[in-house]
Amino acid sequence: MKKITKNSAPQVLIDYSINNPNATWDKFKKKRNRILPVQTQLKKDQGWLCVYCEIDLKAKNSEDEVDDFRVEHFHPKSDTSVTSDNWHLKWDNLFACCHGGSEKKVADASKRFEKEPIERTCDIPKEDAVLDDIILNPLELNAFPSVFKTDRASGKLQGNPDYKKEHIANAKNTINSLNLNSIRLSRFRTEILNKINHELQNRLKSGAKIDEVLNELAQSQLLKRNEQWPAFFSSIRSYLGIEAEKVLRENKFDG
Repeated sequence: MKKITKNSAPQVLIDYSINNPNATWDKFKKKRNRILPVQTQLKKDQGWLCVYCEIDLKAKNSEDEVDDFRVEHFHPKSDTSVTSDNWHLKWDNLFACCHGGSEKKVADASKRFEKEPIERTCDIPKEDAVLDDIILNPLELNAFPSVFKTDRASGKLQGNPDYKKEHIANAKNTINSLNLNSIRLSRFRTEILNKINHELQNRLKSGAKIDEVLNELAQSQLLKRNEQWPAFFSSIRSYLGIEAEKVLRENKFDG
């Protein structure tokens, strides 16, 4: 999970919410001209990464497949305990999320679908639980430093001790509640970091200086391209360390 900075809600959602303050999400999304602008804006705001695990929101390759994407409600839309908020349509409650390994027809299913429910991630284990005070909200994170660190050997996440001390428990809860250290996600992270490490080692063997190589890798691996952040952004950031932070600050990273 990384910080997310949202743009304003699509006008179609604003207008619909005003005219239908008690409408459900299912009713809103029935019309393509309403749901499409919302889906598009969510993906753009997140740089085409899942709000929770940071896998890329892969588009389908054929009509037999489905996109690895759906709209997630951070606070469960089923909650009616606070009548002043319609969680179904509240813009700050909507995020772009992957299928968490639950969809058989997802693009690249051989790597993304999990037969075992225990290995599913993101909003799947979360279900309808109210976790607002338990897990981290990406809209409330700081841009610096990263909230997570990644172990390259295992691909597993842990809370960054340099982040806000009061959020360390929430970082751990986020990992556990969303199953972010599943075998599948850990494997993805390890594969990406091993490739970067391989490039790093080759450059060092050729006589390059480590700080220069790390800076160049941060420039090539961490910046947004064509409105997209690299998959598993936070893990790459963690591995590249101080040079990654320098590059992100120079490019005014803010989520």
